[in-house]
Amino acid sequence: MFYYRFKSNHLVPTLLITLLCLFGVTILKADIKIQGNAAPAAASYKEDINQDGLINFLDVVALINLGTNDPQNPVADYNGNGHYSISDVISLLVNIVNGNLTPLPIFSISGRMVQNGQGLEGVKVGIKSELIDTAATTDSSGIYCIESLINGTYTVTPLKTDYLFIPKSVEVSTSEVSSTAPDINAVLAVYTLSGRILVDSIGLVNVAVRFEGGPEITGGEIMIKKKAKTDSLGMFTIKGLPDGIYDLWCKHSIYNYTFIPDPMEVTISGNSISVNIQARLAGYTIRGRVIENNIGLYGVSVRIVGVGIDTVVVTDSTGLYWIDGAKDANYSVMPEKENYTFNPISLTARVWGDSVAVPDIKATYLGPSAAKKLFVIGGRVTCTVTVQMNVHMILTGDLEASTVTDANGFYSFLVPSGEYKIIGIPNPTFQMFNPPFINVRVQGYDILNLDIFAWGTKGP
Repeated sequence: MFYYRFKSNHLVPTLLITLLCLFGVTILKADIKIQGNAAPAAASYKEDINQDGLINFLDVVALINLGTNDPQNPVADYNGNGHYSISDVISLLVNIVNGNLTPLPIFSISGRMVQNGQGLEGVKVGIKSELIDTAATTDSSGIYCIESLINGTYTVTPLKTDYLFIPKSVEVSTSEVSSTAPDINAVLAVYTLSGRILVDSIGLVNVAVRFEGGPEITGGEIMIKKKAKTDSLGMFTIKGLPDGIYDLWCKHSIYNYTFIPDPMEVTISGNSISVNIQARLAGYTIRGRVIENNIGLYGVSVRIVGVGIDTVVVTDSTGLYWIDGAKDANYSVMPEKENYTFNPISLTARVWGDSVAVPDIKATYLGPSAAKKLFVIGGRVTCTVTVQMNVHMILTGDLEASTVTDANGFYSFLVPSGEYKIIGIPNPTFQMFNPPFINVRVQGYDILNLDIFAWGTKGP
């Protein structure tokens, strides 16, 4: 005799499979018996293994699959002898053929949805187990009841537009008797928090807003967590909120801003509300050191120029200098002290998201009679008819230095006579410069016409 081997390693005769196919086209006594039964078979008969409301050979196939894939499932133990085997399949097959059906005990689950201690009408209540997925709706007293349930454990989950529930769901076991689920509390969640984040009176775009909090009600606390982002006007909106106390945090996606207040505490009580938050660019520190023969040099005047800053600080007894309040931008650092020359003669501090320490500047004493005359060389960076500020410019040659263009696009270096090369550094906006560099020879006079034209990858 041929055999068909299942994953569970039970050997089922090919004859049994053939009989199942024959029963599929035969009018079974089980089918006739349930025709007049208005209740679903899933809530009525043990033999409806696949819970489709019919009892036929497909239930035998379902039992074989269930026993193969999940032999510990109590439904697979049709005979009730503690384990699944081929005898369970044969017993089910014989009972279906003969119409010997076993009615299952019927149970119900009921409960109540409440809002502020009063029943809430119109809540859809889903009740689900491994075998059953059904629903009911609460009446005017907030009560629901679902009947015709077989023994098992069910998850009860409420749903109603504009409402939140605590807990979100509960588990209820029939345990051979009908059960009453604990009350589930509902809160109305229809309010809106709108706001605007401003730098002075101008809206700030691309601020990520994080919002957390919620109400405390009988049965626990609802924790609301939502996110938003400001638009081009600095505005944001968070909808679907219940009454409660919330905290609001802000963070800019690119630049380092501080926000006032941070976090902001927001209370919603029966109405939508609107708030304003002020933003300020966070200030960073630029620090460095001027040294002579590896020893800090006192009394060097260091000029620092960039976005929001044009000031002079003086090195202390250890050669240190620093300035606070720098923003995300490039800053020119230029040392000066009578009878001294410096290498580099200037450099660029690139601030981006943190304070910076620039490389040491080396000072060389020339003496009163050996001081060199210094000359200004520079020009302007433009694009079509627009001037370009904060462009990083590099000086190489007899001396090295770096600087950035000012608000009008101008840059300059203070150098003694010599030969130099000036180079513009590409950035995400401008990838090319014309000319790409400028060679210049300084011979006892200033040179201020070293203009450079900038354009992006797609042309000016």
